[in-house]
Amino acid sequence: MTTGIEKYNISLAQNNSPSSSSSYGRPFYSWLSPSTFSPAKEDMWCRGMTMPFEVVIIPGYTVPTALNKDDVDSVWYDLEVTSPTVVWDGMGSVEMFEFISTCMDPLCEINDYIRVKDVEKGKYIEDPRPSWLVRNRPQKTFSGSFLSYERSKSNKHFFEVVMNQFLSEGLRENGHWKGYASHHYLFSRERKREIRDLWGRRMMRHPDFSHVRLASVVADAEPVVTEGMGFGYLRFKEALSCKESWFREASMIEYLIKTNSHLVETPLDVAKLKVGKGVPLTPEEEVIYSKRDQAPPSTAEKILMKAKALWKSGDF
Repeated sequence: MTTGIEKYNISLAQNNSPSSSSSYGRPFYSWLSPSTFSPAKEDMWCRGMTMPFEVVIIPGYTVPTALNKDDVDSVWYDLEVTSPTVVWDGMGSVEMFEFISTCMDPLCEINDYIRVKDVEKGKYIEDPRPSWLVRNRPQKTFSGSFLSYERSKSNKHFFEVVMNQFLSEGLRENGHWKGYASHHYLFSRERKREIRDLWGRRMMRHPDFSHVRLASVVADAEPVVTEGMGFGYLRFKEALSCKESWFREASMIEYLIKTNSHLVETPLDVAKLKVGKGVPLTPEEEVIYSKRDQAPPSTAEKILMKAKALWKSGDF
C-alpha cells in the first residue's frame, strides 16, 4: 500500500527530476541524476535521501588543470584531501562516471584519486563504460563568454548533438554494449517526459521513499553547499546577479544577430524584439521603433501571419 509520504515523494521525483539542463545557466548534473550535493535550489527536493552511489576523492586529489571553472557544469574541491571524502552522489553508476567525465575530470588527469563507490556493498567499482567511450569521449568547447546565451547554446549542442552522434557512431563501430540504452537516454532530451517517468519509477524503489519526507522546492531557498566544494554554477549565479535584469534577453538577441536569424533581419526587427523582451533601446533604435507602423512586415511577421491564416482555415 502506498503511503501519503510515498505519494508526495513520487510526485516530487516525477516533477523535479531530471531538471532541465538545456536552459540558460542550468548545469548538466541536474539532468544526470538527483544528488544531495547539488547546489541548485531545483535539486534540493531530494535532501535527506541516501543515494546508492557516491563519488569519492582520496588523498592526492588536486583540481585538474583541464577543468574550466568558468563552466556552469564544473565541480571541484578546494581543501586538502587527508582522507576519502564524498563529494557527490546519485542513483546510477554510469551517471556517476559521466558526472566525473563532464564535471570534474574532463581529460582523466586524476583517475587514481577520484572513485565511484557502491554504498550498499561499501566498495569502489570500476567504470562500466567501454574503453572506446572513455578514450574517445568528445570534449566540450567554450564558445562565447561565461554568461552569454551563446555559451548556453553551445552546451546544449554538445550534449544533445555531439554526444548523441558520438554514442551512435561508437555503437556501430564497436559492436553491442549492454549499457548503451541506459547511457544513451542521458543525452535524449526529446524524451523528457519518458525519462521523468523512468526517474519516478526508479525513485519509488528507494527505501527512503516510505518514511523520509523529501523537501519541496522553495523559490527563495538558499543552496546548501558542502565546505570545500566549488561550483561553476554558483560562479555563474554570482556573476549574473551583478548584471541588469534584462542581460539574458540582450545576450540572446546578440546571439540571434550573430547567427543571422530570420527573427532579426532588420534593425526594426531588433528594436521590436528588444521592446518585447524588456531590453532598453539605443537612441537610434528608438527612432526606428517610432516608425514601426510605416514599415512593411518582416519575414518573421509574414510567417506568423501565414500560420494564423492556416489556423483559422483549419489547414494548420
